[in-house]
Amino acid sequence: MKKPIPKKKGRPINPNLVPTVSVSIRLTEELLEKLDRISVQEGRSRTKQIEIVVKHFVDRYKI
Repeated sequence: MKKPIPKKKGRPINPNLVPTVSVSIRLTEELLEKLDRISVQEGRSRTKQIEIVVKHFVDRYKI
């Protein structure tokens, strides 16, 4: 008789997901308004726009 396969506990893991971290940033009202204007023009969410800005910054200053 075969032994049953034990079920994995916890959330299922999606191999297609990229590991991410959550960060908190402080922006002035002026910067936040500018960011929102750019996001609307580009048709992106604020979060996605921040991701793009950070990616460009990191790519430009590679060590």
